[in-house]
Amino acid sequence: MYIQEAFGIPVNTVGWVVGPNWINGAKYVIDGKPSDSMRDAMKDMTSEERQKEKELMMQSLLADRFKLKAHFESREMQVYELVLGNGGSKLKDADPTKHGFVMGQSAFRGSTTIPNLIDVLECSADIGGRRVIDKTGLSGAYEFSLKWTPMHTASDSGGESGAPIPDVEGPSLFTAIEEQLGLKLISTKGPGEVLVIDHIEQPSPN
Repeated sequence: MYIQEAFGIPVNTVGWVVGPNWINGAKYVIDGKPSDSMRDAMKDMTSEERQKEKELMMQSLLADRFKLKAHFESREMQVYELVLGNGGSKLKDADPTKHGFVMGQSAFRGSTTIPNLIDVLECSADIGGRRVIDKTGLSGAYEFSLKWTPMHTASDSGGESGAPIPDVEGPSLFTAIEEQLGLKLISTKGPGEVLVIDHIEQPSPN
């Protein structure tokens, strides 16, 4: 999970980091902080710039303590394409003065863009760790209100959804996206960027 966060990979994804098996089981307490000068500089950065600096510092820690060497490469993976539903989009243009959203385990509401919606979807357990590719053609900011019933999703992402949680009513994420947003998730294969670990070591004691 630390490696995924360091390289901007959604922590709920599966198969996006390729490396030795021990990295999936070994646990470490990692206590790091930026230098005083970096912390002061980060105060004047945008949230995106601060996140990028944080990732670079995490990558530096991995290289220093775990001797990590890795590279990205494109591989064919199971993905979802987000497309317009049969009846077209139900989204309304967002008020340009009101951007932002709130989200829970099975709800998402606010004003944002399709790429930000996709970030939320990729972090949902119902997506099963797959990448979601935008094929909607929608480039603006829109009002979103999405609520669904969490589903048990197979770890290998073999199907679009698994068995629903007993005694819970409501649409699945896939049905909710189509009914509430006028969009649709289609299961297919497509290119995905995976992080391939060339070398990593378990760290020596402090």
